Amino acid sequence: MNMKLKDIELNENEIIEDFISLAKVSGVSYNEKHISSIIESRMRKIGAEIKYDHITDIIGGNTDNMLATISASNEEMATAEPILFCEHIDTVEDTKNLTVLRDGDYLRSDGTTILGADNRGAITSILNALEYIYRHNIPHRTVEILFTVAEELSLMGSSSLDYSMFQSKMGVVIDGGGKMGKIYKAAPEHYNMSFKFYGKGAHAGMSPENGINAISMAAKAVCNMPLGRIDIETTANIGIINGGNATNVVPDYAFLKGEVRSREKEKTKTQMESMKQAAINAADAYSGWVEIETQMMYPSFSVSTDHSLCQRVIEIFKDIGVEAEITQTGGGSDANYLNNNGIYTILLSAGYENAHSKEEKLYIPDLINFTKFIIMLIT
Repeated sequence: MNMKLKDIELNENEIIEDFISLAKVSGVSYNEKHISSIIESRMRKIGAEIKYDHITDIIGGNTDNMLATISASNEEMATAEPILFCEHIDTVEDTKNLTVLRDGDYLRSDGTTILGADNRGAITSILNALEYIYRHNIPHRTVEILFTVAEELSLMGSSSLDYSMFQSKMGVVIDGGGKMGKIYKAAPEHYNMSFKFYGKGAHAGMSPENGINAISMAAKAVCNMPLGRIDIETTANIGIINGGNATNVVPDYAFLKGEVRSREKEKTKTQMESMKQAAINAADAYSGWVEIETQMMYPSFSVSTDHSLCQRVIEIFKDIGVEAEITQTGGGSDANYLNNNGIYTILLSAGYENAHSKEEKLYIPDLINFTKFIIMLIT
């Protein structure tokens, strides 16, 4: 059966208060144990089987990724394909001192902390949807819910999962920016780049001509690197620069760190080579040298929107009164790793805006509508 929208009766004020309660729980990356225990307790109360992996053995932190499984309600529903939902439980900054204000149709913080709607809004919707189905004994397919840690640290939680533990071959991540309706069919791969420039120290007042200024090398390199919006699929940035110890010393060392993102692998390679060459040329121009390191932070993904899951999502959006928009993103999410490990996964905008800032806000109708959306998708 497919649950009809008109049959879903939610207590919207309770869901709002539940979000506020969950958002206030401290859960910065590597320190998610408290919020994890709260989620586990609620999942066990509705009959979920709980498993943890051993991600802390790889990345550190105080708790592992959690997989909660709720089996199909009956034999008929067991024939339906299982579905996976994935949300991260960490926040980019601490929210333990959060004060939530209502501003029309939005929830926001009082400006002293972030709101934490990324990703506590989707977690609220998922928990309330599953609890609603349990209370009303509604037939449903097998559901797996993956709660990841350290997502805000370049997707570290999902980077080393044991993907053989999942039944589902399709999934949904509700963790994109913007109001409900966006379906992100593609996201970029992300590489970090670091540049270590070496020159020669000398007294800046007495013998500057004997020195080789490493900061000048770094500055020349940055000026000659293509940065910013390279094209519709590719971006590049230098975000960290440091070097030198005193104004009276020609600096013999400087450091740059940046990133490259693209949804096309060849464009990533081309952009990285351009930045490398700019650094090498700058070092050569000053008779210095440079060491360059690259590190892949996460892979790209691109999925077909013809998949039955995507088409069903579009149908439910239409029922709710939300217009679906197929688009692409420049950010990463757990969907990147899920797709790269054999689980067809679409990324959805989650109803929050200005994430990772104290101006973050959550659109209340989306908080409620995502609860309805999950109920309808599961049933």
